[in-house]
Amino acid sequence: RLPRTVAEFAPDAAGRLTVRCEDAVGMPPAAPATAFVANLPYNTGVPILLNVLAHFPTVGSGVVMVQSEVAHRLTALPGSRTYGVPSVKTAWW
Repeated sequence: RLPRTVAEFAPDAAGRLTVRCEDAVGMPPAAPATAFVANLPYNTGVPILLNVLAHFPTVGSGVVMVQSEVAHRLTALPGSRTYGVPSVKTAWW
């Protein structure tokens, strides 16, 4: 549905949109991606996001919906209770 919506509301951008429907946990890099948009499930959200950040250096922006706990873990600051490896990797990328 996304390609049709873009074609309807932003026809000038439709030719630049590529939608990839595949297993996002192990998604290999393909054509350079410039944005990442996803609604990620709780148990695989962090691995998917970190995979995209690590393997798609051309991604410059994104909108990702995750559960509140995952968002807090990804954006935690040093010294907080939720700070950990996902926080460090997200900040690094």
